[in-house]
Amino acid sequence: MKKISVSFQYDDEKIATLKMYLADKKTDLNSELEKYIDGLYTKHVPLQVREYLMKKSGETIVKSEPKKKSDNKPPQNQSGGETKGQNGSFEKK
Repeated sequence: MKKISVSFQYDDEKIATLKMYLADKKTDLNSELEKYIDGLYTKHVPLQVREYLMKKSGETIVKSEPKKKSDNKPPQNQSGGETKGQNGSFEKK
């Protein structure tokens, strides 16, 4: 896809300070803004539209693995609670 430039105004001291701290983390403002905009795109543009645009531009569609559902087991007892004994009755720890 063709890339465009996006421009907006923001406080110059804040931008300079942000760039300094991003450099400490071995990244830059453009990379971080691109990740953020990609997140907005994914969040707000329906999957079918994104897939259509990818097919149209010749990009490969990568399907992500479905998230595993957690087993709905109750939390384990903490010490000091009751536990079920061998005969089925509850015992204090």
